[in-house]
Amino acid sequence: MTQTSTIPGRSHKLSYKDFRSFIFQGKAVFTLENIESGNYIVYKVYSLKRRRGQPENTRLFNVYVRALGDGWRGNRYIGQVDRLTETLKTPFGVDTNSVGVRTFNWIIAKWRKLEKFEGKMNMYHMGVCCKCGRDLTVPESINNGIGPQCKHYREDSTIKMAKDLGIPTKGKTYEEIVVAIVEHDPSLIKEIYIPGEIRSKNEFMQTLDRCSSFGLF
Repeated sequence: MTQTSTIPGRSHKLSYKDFRSFIFQGKAVFTLENIESGNYIVYKVYSLKRRRGQPENTRLFNVYVRALGDGWRGNRYIGQVDRLTETLKTPFGVDTNSVGVRTFNWIIAKWRKLEKFEGKMNMYHMGVCCKCGRDLTVPESINNGIGPQCKHYREDSTIKMAKDLGIPTKGKTYEEIVVAIVEHDPSLIKEIYIPGEIRSKNEFMQTLDRCSSFGLF
């Protein structure tokens, strides 16, 4: 993290739980801040369009970074995230020792232990929806980084999945539906929308976040 300045004005701090739900929604733009040094680094994580019939958990994400210490200006493409293998695949010509690559690999390696760095690192979204890229205006959306329409779309997709799996949904809360899906098949945790508040208060989700071997979600 190599860029010393204040965090941009439209930014909003994300909790660790919201960050896990935020980063792989499709158009995430976020800043990581090193609290001790005051340095920060900016990432864009954009999803590639899925091919017809391609499972959601195999979707790839392009990663772009802006960090002055890497010796160039603006956003630079540094590779693709593969959630199945939990790796950042860098193309020829990208220095794997650059601060952008090293920091993103650190995020992946510490994915389930980010809470240990509370007080040392902050995460901010840049005021745009992590799903569609539009400006956020609703207070709740500003808090979690996803617009209300996109949140509803993701929740509706999750409920439809439950129905397709034969899981009863009538009379159940969204949290109960999410838990039922993951209990049915833990690998589906990559394909459903789990808001930060559910990750925070639900003991089952907390355990899964810490111990799951099923990928970045």
